[in-house]
Amino acid sequence: MADTAFFCPLSHEGILAVRGSDAGKFLQGQLTCNINYLSPEYASFGARCMVKGRMQSSFRILPEGNGYLLAMASELLEPQLADLKKYAVFSKATLTDESAAWVRFGLHDGQAALVALGLELAPEAGSTARQEGLIAVTVSTGRTELWVPADQAGEVRKTLADTLPEAGLNPWLLGQIRAGIGQVLGPTREQFIPQMINLQAVDGVSFKKGCYT
Repeated sequence: MADTAFFCPLSHEGILAVRGSDAGKFLQGQLTCNINYLSPEYASFGARCMVKGRMQSSFRILPEGNGYLLAMASELLEPQLADLKKYAVFSKATLTDESAAWVRFGLHDGQAALVALGLELAPEAGSTARQEGLIAVTVSTGRTELWVPADQAGEVRKTLADTLPEAGLNPWLLGQIRAGIGQVLGPTREQFIPQMINLQAVDGVSFKKGCYT
């Protein structure tokens, strides 16, 4: 199934939202990626590290509304919220769990489905397209993340099922491995530095943005 077209729910991840007038400034001092590079047309990978440089989480981050959304392993969301809130008290930034507000799908060779949803997506990794609340992000060649507001999830899922077979999560995760994309999970929290999961090779680390908070 990993080598054929399919879609699958990305049920293993939750969404941490950081919103407010200081959201970007706050995150710029906390994360490995450069917030200034993000735009409605570009999303990035990133990580948050402990003082010794080992990752507490890795994620996909994109701008949305008055802030940013970070998709990470569900079991990491609560501890990351608790830790980040210690620093957010000094900024005009609000951190919440928005997992229930979004349903996310992984699409493998799903171009026909994207067209049916009115999404035109560039092939470069990180490229983002938006249409009536939907957000599509190019992950790697032929692979797309589709972010759907929860109230549209049923209709979008039907559209996907009309053009693609549904698969389980494992074929999607195999595709991640083949694309060189690593991820921090609960058992590996604070075990690896970013380079140990290839994060610098997928634009998840900026070496030019200056000091961290």
